[in-house]
Amino acid sequence: ASEVEVIKGQNKLLNSKSAHLTELFTAHNRKTAVLKGPANARLYPDPLLRQAGDIDLWVEGGHDSVVALLHEMDFPLSDRCLRSKHHVCLEQDENGILVEIHHKTSSGIFNLFAKKRLLRYLEREILNLEHVPEGFFVPSMKFALMMQLSHIQKHFFDEGVGLKQLTDYYILLRNSSPEDRREVSSKLKSFGLYKGCGAVMWIMEHVFGLSPEMMLVKPDKRRGMTMLAEINEGGNFGLNPR
Repeated sequence: ASEVEVIKGQNKLLNSKSAHLTELFTAHNRKTAVLKGPANARLYPDPLLRQAGDIDLWVEGGHDSVVALLHEMDFPLSDRCLRSKHHVCLEQDENGILVEIHHKTSSGIFNLFAKKRLLRYLEREILNLEHVPEGFFVPSMKFALMMQLSHIQKHFFDEGVGLKQLTDYYILLRNSSPEDRREVSSKLKSFGLYKGCGAVMWIMEHVFGLSPEMMLVKPDKRRGMTMLAEINEGGNFGLNPR
């Protein structure tokens, strides 16, 4: 099979798996939302051509309740995420699909006070769910813009960030409304994301050619060049392909 056929086939499996998991948790009266991955892919011009990764699925209830439910549902848990404070991992299935079950809405950022404000906002906003034709729920665009920006910033300082994550963010911005962007922009300083957003906006302008009216903040060339250099040097390619 060609590389294109392989990518399309993997994305179809991810969509099917996401829909199946959604049905299972809905049967247990739990709200769910697909974060990143298939949720982002559906916004691309050809959703099946976004490079496939794993599935990040938020399940309501908090750590103890979610883990207890996973045991009740006989899901085998992997030790791959033992150190994580916001998600647990399921064992790979027969198709090699990795699933992270998130009991928190974000990995947050390093400033504890800003992190609390961010998580409070995300925990409210994630309740604005949409059931999409692919068979699963996705969070609002405001949630996606804020959560994925925090994800990019954290990974830049911690595990490395890849160009795919920036491409996803470009797609989110192109699909957002002026109201979405205004609300997100107004909260960035309170959530400790303003400076990191300036770096991302410079990459949006310099690499992707995003129009000025879609920017969340003024592009920051110095920070943006630093982030882009990190991406070009290696980013997270081959390490965390989400």
